[in-house]
Amino acid sequence: MGMKICIELTQAQTRLLKRPIEGSGGWQSLLRLLQSRLEGQDLSLTPGEIARILRYKTRYGQGGFQDRLAGVIDRAENLAREIIEALELNTPQDISDFMVGQKRAKAQSSSKNAAHQKRAN
Repeated sequence: MGMKICIELTQAQTRLLKRPIEGSGGWQSLLRLLQSRLEGQDLSLTPGEIARILRYKTRYGQGGFQDRLAGVIDRAENLAREIIEALELNTPQDISDFMVGQKRAKAQSSSKNAAHQKRAN
């Protein structure tokens, strides 16, 4: 299973997220997913799900569904800033170098796992 990120919402944000959903479009699908990931005031999401939320924010203007996600988006953006600060990534170049290093490490790990699997068979 992949990494999950837990975002603690306020009571007001939780109430907004729990409101009934009508329809079956993309926004409604996303809200249903978020509701299924909510435990109390804790929202557990994968990095990909957070990226999906942020894409919706930037691609579609303001509206009722976007307002329901505003708290989640704010919390996710704050969390990203805190992580960047904790890693002391001070410039866009620092962030880029870090991400390239992470991708390289992941590729090496995948390649080692594949070689190990091959030897095991």
